[in-house]
This record gives sequence, C-alpha cells and structure tokens, in this order.
Amino acid sequence: MVEVQPILSPAELRAKQYMINMVKYASFKPCDMGNGNNIHVTLPKWYDEENFRRGQKYFMDNRFGMLTSNLYGLFTLLADPKGLDVLDSTGRSSTPETAKNRYISTIVHMLSWYEDDLRPGSKSWASLNRVRKMHLNASNGADKKKIGSITQTELALTTFGFMGFALVRPQFLGIQCDNKADREGFIHFWAVIGHMLGVDDEYNMCLFDIETVEIICLIMIRYIFIPIIQLETPKFKEMTSALCKGLSRFMPHMSYDVQMFLVKRIVGVPGYQHNVDLSKETICKQMFNAEELSSANEVVKMLHTNKSDLLKIYDILFRDGIPVTLPKKSVLIEIPANHKDVHNNNLSLKHNDESIEIADKKFHWIMKSTDSSDWKVHLHDGELSVLNKWDQLSVRWLCLTLKWYENSVGRYFCEMGLNAVLFFIRRYYQRNIARKSSK
Repeated sequence: MVEVQPILSPAELRAKQYMINMVKYASFKPCDMGNGNNIHVTLPKWYDEENFRRGQKYFMDNRFGMLTSNLYGLFTLLADPKGLDVLDSTGRSSTPETAKNRYISTIVHMLSWYEDDLRPGSKSWASLNRVRKMHLNASNGADKKKIGSITQTELALTTFGFMGFALVRPQFLGIQCDNKADREGFIHFWAVIGHMLGVDDEYNMCLFDIETVEIICLIMIRYIFIPIIQLETPKFKEMTSALCKGLSRFMPHMSYDVQMFLVKRIVGVPGYQHNVDLSKETICKQMFNAEELSSANEVVKMLHTNKSDLLKIYDILFRDGIPVTLPKKSVLIEIPANHKDVHNNNLSLKHNDESIEIADKKFHWIMKSTDSSDWKVHLHDGELSVLNKWDQLSVRWLCLTLKWYENSVGRYFCEMGLNAVLFFIRRYYQRNIARKSSK
C-alpha cells in the first residue's frame, strides 16, 4: 500500500525540517563546552533593539497570563526525562525548600530580562551571563554522572517552555494577542535571549517567521508534550510536588493535582477540556512519513535506552498515533450532529481498541488521519470529576480568573494581586542572597 504524503505549506515544510534537524543533529550537540570562565554573552548581529523592546512591552502588558504560561511551561519541561535527570543531578530542586530557592531565583532572573535594558553592565546582562554559566556547570556535572550533557535540543525545548504556550495558546491565559507586530516582537525577544543563553542560530526556533514558529510549537505539543506530560513518573511527581509545595507560600492553589489538570488542559490532553471552547481546539496535522518517524524512533531509543516507559509511549507515537490515557471514570462523549470534518463527513468517535499499560496507566491511541479534523471528537472534561471537591473548585476558580483577565476590570485586579506576589518573591530572594553573603 502506497503511503499518502501530506500536502504541506512552505511554513509547515520549514517547521518540519527544523524538527527533523532538532532530533537528528541538535540532540548530539552540547549547549556549551569547557568551563564557565570562557562564557561571555554577546548580542547577536541580527539584534533589533526596537523589536526587542516591543517584546518586553508585550510581556509587561500581559504579565499575569505570561507568568502563568511560564509555570505551565516549567511542568512540561520537567516531564522530559533527560531534562529532569539533569535537574535532579544538581541536588537543588528535589525538596520544597531547595525547589523554592531555585524557582524563585529563576523568576527573578527572568523578570530582569523583561524589565531592564539589555546592554553590557546591566542587571539583565549579568543575569544572562550567570545563567549560561550555571547551565554549563549543570551540563558538565550531568555528563560526569553519565546522564549526558545539556544539548541544543534541551535548549530548544526550554525556549518553548518560556514562550510556546503564550504564543499558540493565549486564549487559555487571557493574553491580548490581536497585534501581530507585538507577537513578532515577543518572538524576537526570545530569539535574542536564546542566543545569549547558548542556542545556536541553526536551532533557534525564534529566528523563523511567526507562522513557522507557531507551527514548530504545535508540532512540539503534538509529538513531544502530549505524550510525555501523561507519564507522570515517580521522579516527575517528586520534583513537581516539591515545586508546588515550595511555591505555595507565595501562590494559592499550588496543589499537584490542580496544577497538573491545568497543564494538561493547556497542552490539550483529552479529558481536561473544562471551560474550553471546543470549536477552536485544533492539533497540528500529520507531518511526518513512516520513514521519518522510524528515523526519529531510532534516535529516541539511542538517547533513552534505560527509559522503558518513555520508549513504550513513543512506540505509539511513532506509528503516528497520539497516546491518551483511558478515562479513570466512564465518560460519555457527545458528538453534535453538525460536527463535520473537512470533507463534510459526519464525525464519529474513533480510536484504536488496542491498549497498553505504561507506568500503571492504560493508554490507547487515536488520530492517524492526515487532516486532524476529528481531534475535537476526543475532547471532554471528564477528568475534572476525578479530583476531590476542593481541587475541582480550585480548577474552576483559576480557569475563571484567567478568563476574567481578558477584560480591563479583571486585568486590573489580577495585576494588583500579581504585584503583591512579586513583592514577596523579590523580598525573599534578596533576604536569601543576604543570608548567603553573611555566611
């Protein structure tokens, strides 16, 4: 049987080739070499100050939604087994206290990039230089422990963690995104930050045009984050629970179950579509042929020989299905009679009846169509009923808050609350620095 090749637009072809290069080549290229003494950040030759400042302003105009997206992005990055092993090897994130110190430091560093002028001697310049050196030290330490160094692939995924959801899922965050130039400035901002943190230009996803960057983000969601966010390995639960407990002093509703529901909701995992407009839910179409998927599978097997659960879930993915956990409770999915695919055919609920147990969960796989029009058929909010009553209330409240952030009154109160949170975060950070200096 001859395989039908999907018809791709020029932007889709660029995004596809980027992802192929990221898997085949970037996965074997370290972020930096040597030691921290030879790290000195520089502005890229293509730096555009006006566009960079526009990106900073776009963040500041949408701080509450942007910082929420960063929290969700952090969870998805921790779901990557390699990145999680590297982070765990530093010994600075596995308890509530150490996680609190690490992630508050991350927040303060990131805010300086958005708030300060980017020039030699500035606070943001010093911050970027320090963070890049810390990444190199963590990479060298992980390499000595046989975990493997931080590669250009990990840096690319980290870029997504900081800007991906804000770019392609703004409707979940209350972000005002009707101005294309603002979004292009935001992308340029992260192209520059990525460069200064060691991302090579050839693997810098934010150097493409906005259409291509959006498609790259959607490919990452379908082929990386939907599968791995569902695994929830013991180490992942330990590290993310420490994160939630550590930050609960500053942020409300930081229970593991609440945050995981919201992360899976924005990623698009079926079962978590509480208060979501399903008519607007899409997923990127099939882009890779059998040979390309097989080639990617070989790389994943080579990089993750000791991660049997990850390999099992990717065995589903590399048959171009999407692995989805079976609902914990019986869920009735109603399909409106007027829901049709792009060929004007009535949609019907279809999934592979096969299932496989991975990490004590049962997965089946869906979606082998090239047009992806039946994606919304699988979406529902049945997983909300699995949570306890208090967590259900927290999820509903946080979803309403982010929706409220779309209007001027809600935005005012959300930003006022955020100002208070950031005040206490900065105060804790400064006191922590003072304590360390006095020892």
